[in-house]
Amino acid sequence: MDLRLRYIDGQGVIAPTLEVRAMPVEDRVGFFRLPLEPPAGATGVQYQIVAPNGRHFSGLGSKHWVEDDSGSFWADYQLDEPARIEFTLSDLPPSGLEAEFGLRGERVVLSREAEAEDLVEDLRHVPWGVGENWGCTVGLAAASHTRADISILEDPVLRAFAALAWGRILGREGCLDEAELQWVLDTVPPEHVVWAFQGIRIHDLFADRIDAPLVRLTRIQLAAAQTEPGLLAHLLYLNILDAERSEDPSLVRETYATLIQDYPTSYSAQLAKETFDPERPLQVGRAMPAWSFLGLDGEPVGTADFAGRPYLLEVWATWCGPCTDEMESVHAAWETLGAAEGPVSFVWVSIDTELEPIHAFRRERWPMPWIHAQEPDAQDLFDAWWFGGIPLLVLVDGGGQIVATSATLRGDALLPSLQNIGVPSL
Repeated sequence: MDLRLRYIDGQGVIAPTLEVRAMPVEDRVGFFRLPLEPPAGATGVQYQIVAPNGRHFSGLGSKHWVEDDSGSFWADYQLDEPARIEFTLSDLPPSGLEAEFGLRGERVVLSREAEAEDLVEDLRHVPWGVGENWGCTVGLAAASHTRADISILEDPVLRAFAALAWGRILGREGCLDEAELQWVLDTVPPEHVVWAFQGIRIHDLFADRIDAPLVRLTRIQLAAAQTEPGLLAHLLYLNILDAERSEDPSLVRETYATLIQDYPTSYSAQLAKETFDPERPLQVGRAMPAWSFLGLDGEPVGTADFAGRPYLLEVWATWCGPCTDEMESVHAAWETLGAAEGPVSFVWVSIDTELEPIHAFRRERWPMPWIHAQEPDAQDLFDAWWFGGIPLLVLVDGGGQIVATSATLRGDALLPSLQNIGVPSL
């Protein structure tokens, strides 16, 4: 395990930062030992873990962490403590953040990011929907008070984390206009260290306004100022979405190729692969790959059972929040189309590893009175169908051709999509 290590005295760092390697402790499985050779006059030692991608993480095992001028954190030890310093990865604190405890009401704050999330927690429970129309009036009124509270925070890192958390909530609700976004960006400029901790979460901040000039400019600035791979990968993914919205297929292909080449194992690359890879198995206009799963009744369910009949297939799990969020619209569509007598079959494939949670969910939460099956080896399914998250929805016509996938099969879009494969409007 690679480390960065430096020795200090009462006045600060007294020796250059060293690149060293921690060695496994022979008689303690999972533990590593810090190699110590303190120079004369050293009273303490600080260290960081170096990840394979070059990022620096706070060290482990200490009760005290310090921050340097760049916003990076170091585990801090006094050398009057035992000279033999050992640690285990199970002690890992949040990446790059202070590992200290504080109390806020009844919540335990583990880091400044966690404290920032606590500051905006009330916004997550605001009734953003007004009547039958999904508007922002009520939410923005509450958000303005939270924004004022964030603006007067004295800790610049806490203020930056809180501003981004605030912006993500508004963006996710479709309520982040240009003026609000500009405030976030003024509070957290592109070179700020906290962007490195956002990764895929920047999606909520930017996706709703993907082609806005301010969002485009900010993505360029972030790509130039930041180095964290997860963040850079998702900036490329957002560029793909922007190119798609702009109806520029050549730019989609070019940006997708860059994402896959530069960040092939990133979650953003997996997302892009599901939607933009020209060889992906689940795409509109292609034949649905043959499949077979074990039904909850113990009998197999497969492609052949739906020859000549349209069906909607979803891969889901009882623990999947977005899956359960869609239950109301799915049940409404099921009833509108005639339930079991309707012209479209519903097939739900759970990746729960046990059957009982599925049965309990149907007993206690939503009945889901349609066809069910289970695939407990989710990874095999992910690999076969090139996807990495649920819910996954696929609408197949009577000829076995895919006519729609997840993006057009959620919420209010579900029923029209079902009707558009030949089901008469009701």
